[in-house]
Amino acid sequence: MSLGILETHFIDFGQWVSPRSPLSRVYFFMKTRIIETKFWKDPYIITLTVEERLLYLYFLTNERVNIIQCYEITDREISFDTGLQGGLIGASKKKFAVDKKIAFSKNYVYLLNAYRYENYTGELAIKGKIKLLNQLPKDILEWYKTITPLQGGLKGTITINNKQEAISKDIVARTAELKNRAHAIIGNKRK
Repeated sequence: MSLGILETHFIDFGQWVSPRSPLSRVYFFMKTRIIETKFWKDPYIITLTVEERLLYLYFLTNERVNIIQCYEITDREISFDTGLQGGLIGASKKKFAVDKKIAFSKNYVYLLNAYRYENYTGELAIKGKIKLLNQLPKDILEWYKTITPLQGGLKGTITINNKQEAISKDIVARTAELKNRAHAIIGNKRK
């Protein structure tokens, strides 16, 4: 089922492995990122070198990307996955930060404008965001709060196939409650 930029699939490995294998009944949750073809003609992307384009695309699509657009990844893992050397990775990260496209703190990455393209606001999405926020270390959560509009994705409507649909009063009330809990989590992490 397609939900815009992210698609989810459950794969039953039982159809590919021996019934005696521990993987025979394990279900994996996979994420798929859809990159529009106009990505390659984006005014910013066309200014990048081939290596910078690869790295930028990697930051958008690697397996650690999530719905809060903030994830931890080491330069060593980036180098292993992309084949790029550490010096080039460091220089590109500085460029992306200066250009205000991607922010970095320690080993954490935040995709600065991604919230504009992914606005999942349903109850399950908000619960997922709260869970991810709870998993961030306090210092990273503080950094995250300084660079992101937290209200993105915590509004009272959801977008399905580019059409705005009103949520019932019950869902709006639960969404407001979840939003307040998310803000309380952030407030508590300050202490």
